[in-house]
Amino acid sequence: MKALQLLFNNFDLLLDQPDGVQQMKQTILQWAIQGKLVRQDPNDEPASELLKRIALEKAELIAQKKIKKQQKIEEEKQKKKEESRKMKEVLEKKEIEEEKQKKKEEDAKKLR
Repeated sequence: MKALQLLFNNFDLLLDQPDGVQQMKQTILQWAIQGKLVRQDPNDEPASELLKRIALEKAELIAQKKIKKQQKIEEEKQKKKEESRKMKEVLEKKEIEEEKQKKKEEDAKKLR
């Protein structure tokens, strides 16, 4: 809470700086990440326990086939990227062939 008071007390100074607003934004984001913007509840469960619960819940959902394993998701993403890359190659080749054909036609017209 002291951090917010410090910010409010120096608000005008920060606004007068060339990059003051950006600095203020970065500072507030950093304080938020560090948990300095609100009082911390000592009764809150530790993040490690929350992560364990999430992992268990995820495993249950995978077992119930309600969600896919992360590996399968990554494999599907990779497959789509590969398909997209191949399609792009095909389109580029087609465009090159069309340009070559157009040039041949233009050259043939010039020879006439």
